[in-house]
Parts: sequence; structure tokens; C-alpha cells
Amino acid sequence: MLARVRRGQRAEDVATLRAGAGVAETLYERVSAAVQAGRPVSEITSLPDGVDRDEWIYAQLCRLVQDIGIWLLELKRECRTEHSTCAALMVDQDVYLCPSHGDERQCTAFEYVAHVIDAAADTLKSERFPENRVPRQSARLFNTLSKQLARVFLHSRAHHAELFAAFETQHALYARFYALCDVYELYPTDALPAP
Repeated sequence: MLARVRRGQRAEDVATLRAGAGVAETLYERVSAAVQAGRPVSEITSLPDGVDRDEWIYAQLCRLVQDIGIWLLELKRECRTEHSTCAALMVDQDVYLCPSHGDERQCTAFEYVAHVIDAAADTLKSERFPENRVPRQSARLFNTLSKQLARVFLHSRAHHAELFAAFETQHALYARFYALCDVYELYPTDALPAP
């Protein structure tokens, strides 16, 4: 279901990656089909009847992380250290240290984004989710992932507005994230600009 973007992969190759099986796989395919068909965000993110809420959020986050991986390829071309805003991940005047290192190391904004996406992909396909079953205690994990993804979106929207807008028009990535945060209370939407 969730596959990582590897160095040297083309964007068109990434869009077809998938692995896994089970209920979460079926839900992931359902989300993917709705995204690819260009359905409205509310339709993509609404919990279907009879579907477990946490499994639905899991499938949504898996698809979101995959799509962010594709977007990351575009961001790499633009988000460089020569931009004064990209020497570190900044949101407003706050500078964020990369959560992947465990020490007080500061990454460039692009490295921060890449590390967050890699960590999210690893987490979502880890043994915490055996055979794509979502444990009941997953709410905290979903909230943590959402907080880190929010920082990625906020930096990109503020410092790479043209790229953000172009990708958003095509994929509604942030709109989907915002809807998930709003409907499933994954992150406070009063801290996020409306899509």
C-alpha cells in the first residue's frame, strides 16, 4: 500500500507503487480511486458507512504520505539552502529542529521534509500496524504525524507559494490534509490557514 520514493525514481513510477494486503489495502485503494478520479475533497475524506474510523484515517494518511512523496520531488528543485527561508524549516518566525535525529541538529528545510516523510512512511508500514490492522492506540500516533505534516505544509505554503498552489490545484493535497484534521481532529485547524 505505502511505498517510499527512492532516489532516482521518476514521478510517474512513484504513482503506481503499492504493497500490502487486507482491509487497509482495500480502503487505501478506495481512497486512491477517489483521488485519481478527482472527486471532491469532502467525498474523498468522508468516513464510509461500516468502516472503522482509525482504519480509514490510516488509509488516508498512507495515501497522503505517498502523494507528498511525489510533491517532494518537485520541492527538491526549489527548496534549497540558498533561499534564506530554507536553511532550516521555518513556519512564521519559528525554526523547527528535525525530529529524526534525536539530538538538537538542525536540517535544511528540504532535509526536514524528506526526513519527516521517510519517518511517516516507515511508521505507517511498521510492525505497529501488523498486516495492515490499526491498533486502538493509534490516535496519538496519527496526531503526531499530523503535527509534523502541518509544519511541512505551512513552510511550503509560506515560502514556496507558487509550487504549493500549482501542486494543490492538481492534487488537493493540503485540502485533503486540512479536511482530515478538521473532521477527525488530528491537528487543530485554527492553527492552519483554510485551503
